[in-house]
Amino acid sequence: MHQVKEYIYQKRLPRHLQDKLISYYEYRYQGSFFKENIISDTLSSLLKPVLYLEEDIIYKAGTEGDCMYFIASGTVVLITFSGKEICHMHDGDYFGETVLVYPDRSRAESVIALEVCELLRLNRRDFKYLFPPKSEFYANLKQVAQEHLENISKLTEPSFHEGETM
Repeated sequence: MHQVKEYIYQKRLPRHLQDKLISYYEYRYQGSFFKENIISDTLSSLLKPVLYLEEDIIYKAGTEGDCMYFIASGTVVLITFSGKEICHMHDGDYFGETVLVYPDRSRAESVIALEVCELLRLNRRDFKYLFPPKSEFYANLKQVAQEHLENISKLTEPSFHEGETM
């Protein structure tokens, strides 16, 4: 819902259209972009619910990882090893996928809860079971992970100003 409200704000939509869009998305997604209860019931042995409080560190850059997370509710911030903010993630987003598709890599970013967050954790073993390397989802996730790593790399590269030498 946060992304819908951001879109409405950015587009400066008329009030009646704002109300209509919010009503639609609240009804359609019942406050979440994925139905946590349905997913949890279906995959209860695979997805583990975890709760983080405001300012809790979910994981640190440079550490090994064996899971990814889906945000059921709340907001997290992703930060580079050097402390630069990458982005905020909200309800329905996921993060931590890079270490599952590139198992020899350590975490490229730190993730911190900005508010109370309900997350669903998917461990490596269950990830491999659900998404074999030849599946379409795996291929899409690998592409997302590669883009994620490239974005982090751009943020961590030293920038040179005009007139400076390397």
